[in-house]
Amino acid sequence: MDIDEKKKCFIISPIGIDGSPERERSDKVLEYIIEPVLLKCNYIAIRVDKENTPGVILNSIIQQLIEAPIAIADLTGKNPNVFYELAVRHVIGKPVIQIIQQGESIPFDIAATHVISLDMTDIVNQFKVRKQIEEQIKKSEENPGGAQYNPFGVANQILTLLKSNAPNANSFAEIIESIQDLRGIISSIQTDIINSNAELSKKQANQIISIITNHYQPFTYEEFEKLRNADVQIRVADNFLAEGKHQIALDYYEKVLKQFKDNQFAIIGKCKVLRKKSMEEKNVNYLIEAINLLSICIDKHPLYERAYYNRACYRCLNGEELVLIYRDLEEAVRLFEGYKDLAKDDLDFKAISTKEEFIKIVS
Repeated sequence: MDIDEKKKCFIISPIGIDGSPERERSDKVLEYIIEPVLLKCNYIAIRVDKENTPGVILNSIIQQLIEAPIAIADLTGKNPNVFYELAVRHVIGKPVIQIIQQGESIPFDIAATHVISLDMTDIVNQFKVRKQIEEQIKKSEENPGGAQYNPFGVANQILTLLKSNAPNANSFAEIIESIQDLRGIISSIQTDIINSNAELSKKQANQIISIITNHYQPFTYEEFEKLRNADVQIRVADNFLAEGKHQIALDYYEKVLKQFKDNQFAIIGKCKVLRKKSMEEKNVNYLIEAINLLSICIDKHPLYERAYYNRACYRCLNGEELVLIYRDLEEAVRLFEGYKDLAKDDLDFKAISTKEEFIKIVS
């Protein structure tokens, strides 16, 4: 299809100057997260710094904000230009998909709206984000004239209702306003306590339920602080792992596991370190230890898809029976279909990538 025939998606993002960390991040988000989805959905990304259109840049931005059927806004860094353009999009009521760097707080004014958390250091999160963006695009296409929930739209509904002089108008307006406030408060609490991290949210919920179920006693502030500290240590460990400081990362993961021996995120992190050690030192025992740890993790968290996927990878690297590898990979894919695409390009599966059963699972 010709480029001119593709629908346009306007990209609202912090751009920064050439060579800046801000520009580098925005380029990566565009290339690896947004554009693959837009290509699949038959859209073309429009970002002002990549356009050669003559004229005043601001006029071009306003035109795209008004005319583009879809917009994607990256709220990372709370860039004032981004929020100005987002406000314009909210006022005209056209669909806008909002994303933000995982761990950043969402401003209260838009806390009640849907914002997708993105972690550019986590390949699984990237798959999930692409999937969510695709789903939101499809929803917008199914209801092109439908109003999208945003603060301006809600305020306009309340004002219209109050001016209508309808019976009980004031009561209905108060109900709508209260619901909006509740959405914002709940989202804000989730953001502040759990740092906008969906995985950590699930983990904290599971751990709170586990503590209550196992001990039959109220969840204390001290226990909550332990969970928060564990989350912080896991994030620090993940950063050290990304920097190649494996031993320091391992120390942090093990600190968490001393307090929460079944913490799946610390287990996954420790297993990554063990895998790297196995490759670097040519010592298969590290790989075997990682497989055993993942087996314990799966026993405790049978719906944690990443544990199945990683165990399949490590079993393949260790040359274990194909039936065990396929079983783990099938379960991972059943729980999260994004692993199909991930497995196709995963070098850990290179030894079995041409086998019929593997191709069947990832197809």
